[in-house]
Amino acid sequence: MRSTGNTDDILSALKASRLFSGIGDAELSKFVECSGTVLRSYPAGSVILREGDIPCDIYVVAEGAVSLSRAVPNGRETFAEHGRGDSFSMTEAFAGLPSGYGAVTADGCVLALVPAAKLLAPCREVCGCHLRVLRNLTRTLAVSSAESKERLTHLTRRTTRGKLLSYLIAEAEKAGSDSFRIPLDRQELADYLAVDRSAMSSELSKLRAEGIIETDRSEFRIIRK
Repeated sequence: MRSTGNTDDILSALKASRLFSGIGDAELSKFVECSGTVLRSYPAGSVILREGDIPCDIYVVAEGAVSLSRAVPNGRETFAEHGRGDSFSMTEAFAGLPSGYGAVTADGCVLALVPAAKLLAPCREVCGCHLRVLRNLTRTLAVSSAESKERLTHLTRRTTRGKLLSYLIAEAEKAGSDSFRIPLDRQELADYLAVDRSAMSSELSKLRAEGIIETDRSEFRIIRK
């Protein structure tokens, strides 16, 4: 791990994140100076967070990717892959809670580390940038909460088939069409739904055979009769 990059590099990284959307370069530059935000580079396989760690920073991915995983009875389950502009550890850093997951770089990675305490305690001038970041933060946490509730809705279905149908119907509703593309590959979908991949593939084949869905990789169509 090493610190890297100048202010322009940090600005470029932060502007890719929805946490800092709508903030001009001048204000964002002031925020970087005020908050002590830094860039750090990590080689592939670096452990950023361990389960049980209490992070002090919000991590924003500037380059590369970070895998989030948690312990399950038969090993570890990767439940999210974060790329450029994505952030993680917000809830834990603000609440002072231990992380319920581990974070490891999937490849060579550059992260912006934003001290959470500086976001919660704006500078004495209470600059407009701080207020906008706090507004974006509220929106980001609300979206994250909604996504968690949506996943929980799928996970409460008792069967793999029920979880699949719950997820696919929700994706169709988001797309406003019975034909849609999902953002996950098969393994990612199995991890998201907390099901065995082979069992899930079997259920998808049954749903196709029964004329309930059509699918080609990430493309799906729900057939309504």
